[in-house]
This record gives sequence, C-alpha cells and structure tokens, in this order.
Amino acid sequence: MAKPVLGRGLGDLLKDSNGANSTRATLTAAASQTTPLSEGMTTLVRGHQPSPDGASTPASHDCRTLRLTLLGADAVLTSGALLYCLRQPAVDTTTLAVCALTVLLGAWLGWCGLRLKAPRG
Repeated sequence: MAKPVLGRGLGDLLKDSNGANSTRATLTAAASQTTPLSEGMTTLVRGHQPSPDGASTPASHDCRTLRLTLLGADAVLTSGALLYCLRQPAVDTTTLAVCALTVLLGAWLGWCGLRLKAPRG
C-alpha cells in the first residue's frame, strides 16, 4: 500500500530534531532578507514588544479623543431628548418613540466609548 503524500518523509523529520532547528533558523534568516513587513505584519510575526519609554503615542491620544467624543454625544443626545419631552405640552406616542430611539442611540454611543481600548504600541 502506498504512503499518503503527507506521510512521506515524516519519520525523517521526526528523527532529525537538530535539522528542524537549523531549518527554522534558515527560514527566519530568509524571511528577514525579504521585503520589509508592514507594522501590523511585524507585530504578528515577532509578537508585541512594548515601547521602552512607555510614552503616550499619537494613536492613544486619538483614541482618548474619540472616547470623549462618544461619551459627549451620549450626554448631548440624552439631555436633548429629555428637554424635548419636558417642553411638549402633551407627550404622544410619536414623541415618546423618537425620544426613546434618541436615548438608545446615545446609550449605544456611550457604551462604544466606554468599551473603546487604546491601541498598544
């Protein structure tokens, strides 16, 4: 019975553990000599390496600004819906539905702002 394609030479690979280390070193050296990787691919290949100074990056500043904007939008939408309902002489179904949807949109934006994490790196 013929060996399957994937099984050919498997015994040789398992017996030669030193050859696997040299093969890995050869592949790593070849990969370092090829075209440069983007920042994201470098992180995937080499793993996350935190910056030594631990300083705030512009991306984390932008994330902080976005978080504050989302939380501010939540506050504006919720207070606007509340003020609109209070100024109406009689609250009908349409007004109540619009205010409820506005509050839900504001709550969703606020939740997104709270769950937003600053990028690492």
